[in-house]
Amino acid sequence: MNIHILVITALIISGSITLALALYSSKKLSSIGSTTYMFLMIAISIYSLGYAFELVNDTVEGVFFALKIEYLGIVSLPVFWFLLAFKYTGYDRRANIFVHIFLFIIPLITIVLLFTNNIHHFYYSSLGINREGSFPIAIIIKGPWYYVHIIYTNILLVSGTVLFIRMIIQTTGIFRKQAIMMLIISLLPWIGNILYLMGFGPYGIDLNPFFLTISGPLFAVALFKYGMFNITPIARKTVFEEMRDPVIVIDNRYRIADFNKSALNIFPDFGINLTGLVIDELLTESKALITQIHSGSSDSIEVILEKENVPVYYHSTITELFSFTNKIIGKIITFHDISEQKRILRKLHNLATTDELTNLYNRRHFMKVSQNELVRSRRYKRPVSFLMIDLDYFKKVNDNYGHQAGDEVLIETAAVFKDILRDNDIVARYGGEEFTAMLPEINSAGAVLTAERIRKEIDEQKVSFRGIEIKITISIGISTCSVERYSTIENDDFLLEKLLSEADEALYTAKVNGRNRVVPFK
Repeated sequence: MNIHILVITALIISGSITLALALYSSKKLSSIGSTTYMFLMIAISIYSLGYAFELVNDTVEGVFFALKIEYLGIVSLPVFWFLLAFKYTGYDRRANIFVHIFLFIIPLITIVLLFTNNIHHFYYSSLGINREGSFPIAIIIKGPWYYVHIIYTNILLVSGTVLFIRMIIQTTGIFRKQAIMMLIISLLPWIGNILYLMGFGPYGIDLNPFFLTISGPLFAVALFKYGMFNITPIARKTVFEEMRDPVIVIDNRYRIADFNKSALNIFPDFGINLTGLVIDELLTESKALITQIHSGSSDSIEVILEKENVPVYYHSTITELFSFTNKIIGKIITFHDISEQKRILRKLHNLATTDELTNLYNRRHFMKVSQNELVRSRRYKRPVSFLMIDLDYFKKVNDNYGHQAGDEVLIETAAVFKDILRDNDIVARYGGEEFTAMLPEINSAGAVLTAERIRKEIDEQKVSFRGIEIKITISIGISTCSVERYSTIENDDFLLEKLLSEADEALYTAKVNGRNRVVPFK
């Protein structure tokens, strides 16, 4: 087989391969980018088959007719090449139909000028055939519009290459590898074009169709096997360009597809090597979040994640990620930091329930909590006791040492209550220098023992303030509701008021009898 037939056969095979790839992609139109890829393969196929037809002819008329066929593929090829890069990087979502039409204006003018070249010779100044080699080769003298076409073609090729380079910079993990793969593929036409322009093509053959044919299957692998168009452009547009919260992108098999830089703040173990792992492997400590992801619930839930061993509160939301054909292709997990709101809510709650100075319950919250506990004690027939506590001669502390000294005494006294009382005991600052405590499941004798421990501890301690040691004492009144007593009083609200009144009466007795003593109500 001579070289002439061999080259023509190779071109026909190349055209057939790219046409087959175009037909294959027509069955995959639900995949983003497949339509653009299909038209790109058709353009390469027309180029290859048209070039084969050119090499078959040995007349100027036949060659010129073949060139017209070739150029239907040649002029549209760089446009579809650029649009493929445009779609992959997600920028096509910013473009309307008029942008796409604009891209075809110069190619359309090129076709019109080529088909009417015999009238004006604006594209080819002249066209001839060199028959001295192994087979006829077209000899052309370029017209002014030919250079416009070449410049425009190279602008589109350069722009597509720049978009791939930018994608490499912006992505991580497997998507960076895929972007590198796309960049390498995009360099193939440059190689063929440079070799042809430098005259390195054997026998004067245009090598571009062959290099473009090689790129076809590689694009097919990137497009259909790795599905790189299915998720990257949309996620980049929706997540990385528009959202500031930490975000993770997963595919339909719950594999980590990508994540933004903010996600590194809540998942410091994140890294390129984690891309592709199942999300469950990362969130082993957050079962609620895993459940939310797998259930597909769009409701926001609160999750707690540790950052440098400090709990951080987030609202997590799951958003399904749709392709341009409304096919679910993955999910976006968004985290909104609510730690500051939680801190404010806690502060507001503390202001509403806690005495700011002593950090004990305030009177209002004490009444609410005690009422609930009293109802529980009545239901389960358990005794309960109340302490009413007052600091003896507290006014003298304020008068002699100032109110700051008085505040320090109240703080130290409250600390004694916290040390001695149980976790389930309820203690509060009742008002001024008066405190109260509810002791669930404690009878009168037990309450007296607890009260004596508190009184003795206060009596023995000295509060230091600016080098001065202040000694104080307390008086405590006790009331107790035994199991038998529940049957005598039906109203729980009244029972609480009565028990507090009895404790207060016992406190008054303690003060009358000399203070610094514990007196149970009788």
